[in-house]
Amino acid sequence: MEIFQSIILGIVQGLTEFLPVSSSGHLALLQNYFGEVNVGFDILLHLATLLAVICYFFKDIKDILIDFFTLKTKSENFKLAIYLIIATIPAGIAGILLGDVIKESFSSLLVVGIGFFISGMFLLSAAYANVKKNKEITLTESIFIGLSQALAVLPGVSRSGSTTSTGILFGLTREKAVKFSFLLAIPIILGASVLEFNNLAGLDLMSAVSGFVFAFVSGFLAIFMFLRKVNIKSFKWFSLYCFILGALSLVLYFF
Repeated sequence: MEIFQSIILGIVQGLTEFLPVSSSGHLALLQNYFGEVNVGFDILLHLATLLAVICYFFKDIKDILIDFFTLKTKSENFKLAIYLIIATIPAGIAGILLGDVIKESFSSLLVVGIGFFISGMFLLSAAYANVKKNKEITLTESIFIGLSQALAVLPGVSRSGSTTSTGILFGLTREKAVKFSFLLAIPIILGASVLEFNNLAGLDLMSAVSGFVFAFVSGFLAIFMFLRKVNIKSFKWFSLYCFILGALSLVLYFF
């Protein structure tokens, strides 16, 4: 892989991992265009965005871990840790049972196109959701958010878009839904990276470093943008973007 390709993929991964437009779908489109789908490089880029979210939420993560491991069962952080664990289970099971199918789907623009349309529907639903948004995260919300994250193991289905939209549809504020979604990225990316760690062998050093750095920087920027600049009304524009990419993917597949 050329260095300029690794830089482009790194920037795209960083921006689209946390903006609700599917990093996996973008990587699949670009790598099909470049003529090479590299699972190991994808894992490396996801590790870079994992580092970005850890750096951004470092204090929150530290507080959650302290309360969890010291068994402060009445604290909000302890409850949040439990809900994060519960919400991680569906995607973890899907990744283990359907690992080979998921890998093959990255080479199918048909799957990518359908995935983008699913993302668009999630975002459009959240943009026009007429629900009272003042709930706290409970077991119910964590289960359904986890199920939506499991769907996002397919390329084109935005993990952040589906989980955030699900939270909003169940009455969470945008801020609570987004924060839970970003924290939820940590265990699932870490777990996927462990399972596919052997694929990191053989990566070109310069391409790997370039992709990692640009993915980290753009990922950190995307977190800031989504938390500070993006509101629910803008979800309809993200959904339109997903519909356009979905249509493009299907056109490329059939023609």
